Amino acid sequence: MILIPGMKTLRYAFGLLLFCIYGNALALGDPIRGEEKAKLCFECHVPQGQTPDPMIPKLDGQQAEYIVRQVLDYKSGRRPSTIMREVAQIVSDMQDLLDIAAFYSNLETMQGSGEINQEVKRGEVIYVDYRCHFCHGEEAVAGTAFTSGAPLIGGQNKDYLEKTMLDIKMGRRPADIYNLMKRLLMRLSDKEIEALSAYVSSLQVTSNE
Repeated sequence: MILIPGMKTLRYAFGLLLFCIYGNALALGDPIRGEEKAKLCFECHVPQGQTPDPMIPKLDGQQAEYIVRQVLDYKSGRRPSTIMREVAQIVSDMQDLLDIAAFYSNLETMQGSGEINQEVKRGEVIYVDYRCHFCHGEEAVAGTAFTSGAPLIGGQNKDYLEKTMLDIKMGRRPADIYNLMKRLLMRLSDKEIEALSAYVSSLQVTSNE
């Protein structure tokens, strides 16, 4: 029997195909042209990417490939968000998306508070004990040899990190293709996730390479 995939599945598969074709988004995107095109993002993410809203992610220094993948997920509906899906639909041209991603990726890397307290120290222990550096690196930078597609999270907004991890844990947001994040987060309590978020958000990343 031949199974015919639904339109939603086809759209998502097409998006992934485009992402594979345009794999190195930073190399193929133009950050100079991207700055003008990214103006539609500035109301929420602001020109420097360092949004003051703790529930909106910082984008400065984020790897371009990750930004492209997330926008394609919003566009396909795989990652739910009313606002971002509307924005993603506006960016209909793949080159525009590559340019916008290159612009944000080319910004100076996001920085955390550098704060050290008991919660941050607990979060650091969790980060080490659960081998988070295997995917995100010692400074929670973008990807490692183990998983090159992992995003830069060091210095990201604490509230956003906590919500993201809880959403992945509860199945409200898709995880990585191997479901490693969900399986790990299922082993953590909400308090441990809060502490982990505090540690990661405190990091002052030295490089976005």
